[in-house]
Formats: sequence, structure tokens, C-alpha cells
Amino acid sequence: MFQGYLLRGGGVTFPHQYINYKTYQSTPNQRQDLNAYQDSLGNLHRNVVPHDRSKIIFKTLDVDLAGKQAIQAFFNAATVNARERKCRLTYWNDEENAYKTGDFYIPDITFPIKEITANNIFYDELEIHLIEY
Repeated sequence: MFQGYLLRGGGVTFPHQYINYKTYQSTPNQRQDLNAYQDSLGNLHRNVVPHDRSKIIFKTLDVDLAGKQAIQAFFNAATVNARERKCRLTYWNDEENAYKTGDFYIPDITFPIKEITANNIFYDELEIHLIEY
């Protein structure tokens, strides 16, 4: 049953007010093959391993420095290995219509500056990728 959030980690819910919902893409339970091959007749032979991976991609709305720091604080709370950028997240799995928990890698995030004022920085949307281990 949906409980009103998309991502939660470290006891903290991702702040929804920063998500551009039109960009939120979830690809749950991606199947993985081990040594798949195509025979001489063109038939594909797959060895699908038991572990599925989910992938989540979304963009934020434009944020100021405090908004960026709130997003970073969420991921810091969920981090289980900072060097690997590995975080443990509970996420809404659209294939199963249920919450699942997994360990995710966060590739580098680019921080495009839109404007600087005397005491604040404003960023264009941030693109966040979450790839399950």
C-alpha cells in the first residue's frame, strides 16, 4: 500500500517539494543475464540471475543553496558507504506496487548554477540517478 512517499533512507523521507514529478522515472526489477548468448540459428539463450536491479532517475526543481543542502542531507542520512556513494533506500516499486529496500549507487551529480546573489546561490534542476547494486 502506498504510504505517501517515493524514497526514504536513514529514517528520512526525500523532500517531495524538490522533485520535478514529470521527470521521475522508475525502472524496477530489471532482469540481469549471466553469459547470455545467441546460437547459430539466431535463438537467444538467457541465464537470468535471481537478483533484480531497480533504477530511478529524476530531476529536481530549481533549488537554492538551502534546497540543495536538504537534498544532500537526505542522501547523507541514507549513506552506508560514502566512498562508494552507496545508500540504502526504501522506494516505491511500481512493478510490485509495494515498497522495497535496496542498496543504490549514486553517480556524480552536476550542480549547474543559475544565479548568484549577495547571500545565496540558485541552481538549475539537478539530475539524480539511483542504480541498485
